[in-house]
Amino acid sequence: MAGNAQHDIVHNIEKIPLDHNGQALAEGMRDCQELEVEKVLRGEVNEGCRIKGSLVVSKVAGRLYFAPSKFFRSGYLSAQDLVDATFKVFDTSHTIRSLSFGELYPDMKNPLDNRLKELPDESTRGSFQYFLKVVPTEYTFLSASRIITNQFSATEHFRQLTPVSDKGLPMVSFGYTFSPIMFRIEQYRVGFLQFLTSVCAIVGGVFTILGIMDSLAFGLLNKTSSTTLL
Repeated sequence: MAGNAQHDIVHNIEKIPLDHNGQALAEGMRDCQELEVEKVLRGEVNEGCRIKGSLVVSKVAGRLYFAPSKFFRSGYLSAQDLVDATFKVFDTSHTIRSLSFGELYPDMKNPLDNRLKELPDESTRGSFQYFLKVVPTEYTFLSASRIITNQFSATEHFRQLTPVSDKGLPMVSFGYTFSPIMFRIEQYRVGFLQFLTSVCAIVGGVFTILGIMDSLAFGLLNKTSSTTLL
């Protein structure tokens, strides 16, 4: 077995890959990583990331979150340094370009699309939390073909955090639950008789309003004429 494993008292395992000469392949990479960490701690790195993709989830309550991970957990930082560094440099400001639960149907609107959220100021850190209520939806076209998808409603909350608040690290999280009911939407075409009935109703309404206006105008004119004769 090519490799070198070290065990500590809590049984965490660190494995260092070796080349055919027994030299650690990752030594140079770890040096570079430590240099990058130092740049981050000094505030010299001002970067973000773009995340896109899809997940398959079961129809049960769950949570998706984005938080500091492998970069800071490389063993280069202690637990307290990790907390301090995270609150110093991890900015949870974000823009949600698109978020959906399933295929889109015509004119579908998702409430979090193009949502921009920023921290109140440069010194504030905290977590953005989204709570989503997902409703299964069936959309039926005129052709009788169907789309089985989901709509959702969203509420949001910002929780300000500090290194001493003991409420976790800053993150962006999406908690979701599924509704037990299904929403159905159907396309339909209005028949000719129904269309004709609607037109007649509209025309009848217009004539009724015109008749009322004519009666009011006639009564006002008669009253004015009577006043003039007196």
